[in-house]
Amino acid sequence: PEIAPVTQYHCQGDTLYLVAPGNFDADRYFWPDGSRSKVYSIFPAASRQISYQVADDNGCLSPPSPVVNLQLATKPPTPSIKGEGTPVVCEGGGYATIYALPPNNLPASAFEYKWSGGHTGQRIQVDTPGNYTCRLVSKQGCTGENAPQFNVASSQLTQPGKPGLVIVGGDGDEQVCASDSAEIQAPAGFATYYWSDGLVELDNARPVAKSQSFQVVVGNTAGCRSESSDEIVVQFFDKPEKPQVIKVLNVLASSATVGNQWFRDDKPIPGANEQ
Repeated sequence: PEIAPVTQYHCQGDTLYLVAPGNFDADRYFWPDGSRSKVYSIFPAASRQISYQVADDNGCLSPPSPVVNLQLATKPPTPSIKGEGTPVVCEGGGYATIYALPPNNLPASAFEYKWSGGHTGQRIQVDTPGNYTCRLVSKQGCTGENAPQFNVASSQLTQPGKPGLVIVGGDGDEQVCASDSAEIQAPAGFATYYWSDGLVELDNARPVAKSQSFQVVVGNTAGCRSESSDEIVVQFFDKPEKPQVIKVLNVLASSATVGNQWFRDDKPIPGANEQ
């Protein structure tokens, strides 16, 4: 059976060099355009199929080599660079988050990202102030142009410490009833609170209205952010329906099958928690 041509990708503007194997004299290699060399260069690069032949001492040519399928790949476009929040680096181990955006709503997953500081990935965290740029790399290995430089400034403010979260209301634990009017509180005094569900607030407290996990990052006035708090997972319970007391002869029964506490003269009866 015929062997499918091997596909090699090359990029616009590149000079493509094909090197034939073997240790023959250079003038024994014959390329389709009549060139005689072990190394064959193509510029500008183009999509084509190519092979070569080798001559023996009598000038007889070998059969053509396996065909190489040369496919011209387009260079990626130039991205833009954005900052998450205020892109500054605070003293005391802070970092800024910046990210590259392909133009024209191209999918971010279509490219790899090569940053000037040696970072990779679309979104990076940097702990050194300075100018940063990024280039897109296509799946075929073509590299685009550098994005315009993006400056990450330095702030004299100290990086906020890791915040803690507390539950205020009810018993103060992770099981919260609707009647408790409980809320999650982060430390007060910061400029911005970045909650794990995407909510950004100026207030340090959030009401609890459903079962939910909470984490928070706090930011100061310079835009420096802390590391994320530990996670709190809250279980929220609706208020039970009002029970009815049913009397049959000398027996009193609750309409609720579970969760009962009996009272006499507004005082709880110890141990009286059956239906």
